[in-house]
Amino acid sequence: MIYVYFLYHVHDDAELGRRRNKTAGVFSTEERARQAIERLGVLRGFRNHPEGWRIHRRTVDKTSWTEGFDKATHKKLSYSVRH
Repeated sequence: MIYVYFLYHVHDDAELGRRRNKTAGVFSTEERARQAIERLGVLRGFRNHPEGWRIHRRTVDKTSWTEGFDKATHKKLSYSVRH
């Protein structure tokens, strides 16, 4: 299997009253994603929310989300995905 590592930054925006998500990059290794955190972590905004970094490993050519969701609640809806 081939993996990639998505780097996200997440923080709660008090002005908007909601959570903000930013995709900072996609990397070939977890180590490269961590190096990007070190580079980006000193920048305005990111440095104010150092706890917001998330790294998610994903398998290439594999569906990660296999269920629908309700727009109002964002809860998962269970049903089969047909390929």
